[in-house]
Amino acid sequence: MKIDRSVFFAAAVSLTVAGMALASTTGGRFFPDAPIGQVQSWGGVNGGAPREVNINVSAIDKERGGMSNVGTLRFSYDTYLGAAGTNAAGGGGAILAGGFYAGNGWRVKDGLNLAWVQTVTATRTGGSGITAWNLPATNAGEYPDAGRNDPRYTITNPPQFPAGIGAPTLGFQDIPSRFFADGNQSWTAELALVAITKNADGQGFKTVNVIGSLLWGFSLNTPANTVTALQPTLWGAPTASFLNTLNSFYSGNLVGGGGALPTGGGGPLPQVRGEKFRFVANTNVFIPTPGTIGIMALAGVVASRRRRAA
Repeated sequence: MKIDRSVFFAAAVSLTVAGMALASTTGGRFFPDAPIGQVQSWGGVNGGAPREVNINVSAIDKERGGMSNVGTLRFSYDTYLGAAGTNAAGGGGAILAGGFYAGNGWRVKDGLNLAWVQTVTATRTGGSGITAWNLPATNAGEYPDAGRNDPRYTITNPPQFPAGIGAPTLGFQDIPSRFFADGNQSWTAELALVAITKNADGQGFKTVNVIGSLLWGFSLNTPANTVTALQPTLWGAPTASFLNTLNSFYSGNLVGGGGALPTGGGGPLPQVRGEKFRFVANTNVFIPTPGTIGIMALAGVVASRRRRAA
């Protein structure tokens, strides 16, 4: 599924929060009522409250044929302004926290590990784009939100777990921010649930099976100093740009480079080499648990006997 990012920006629900009019709102399911860390106050999406997201995850069901619901994505999303005295002061951003909850009777296949992989497309590069890949500070295109050795997104502990729901099978939290002083800008991520092979193939590649992805982010607007929400949306097969970007950065070839050297001159930073990972869109990564398989087999026997009796 190829998605034009410009269409995403145009179609996303855009709710702005004025910098001088913010008041602390009730936190989402996965972050506390009081603002956390670099957050001065939640911006409020969807009528003054964070947006709660619940998405069923479908995957190929080899036992019964077709597709089955193997779990649920549960996230809380909101915008915010940066707190004074933190690295987000004078700016704002968004928070996405929650995770994947595997459905009862389903587990990932042996030899695979569930993980999150995220790419970022931003006016101001920041983060791993500069520190890991030597990318330019602005307009670097789409890049992995991870280091060169491993594509996994590593922050997997939401601030809190919802009552009655509990801890996710695989948690996630991201709180990106940018500065108003840098002018109008956008930050968009494609976040994917994946299953990575534990062992490399004969060419040294580990396969990353991309189960599905969604888009989320925010933009900053000056001189009003407002934050526009780009809410989590478009869950489905990964975009072509997501797969192409990651297959390029983790090809084992020289990539990136072009960012400026620290003060002292000497020209742009060189290209670097990432580890080998191969990204493919594939949902055939779950199997029923042993107890579930037994129940399914019994159901098949009962159905067969009913047909004979008829």
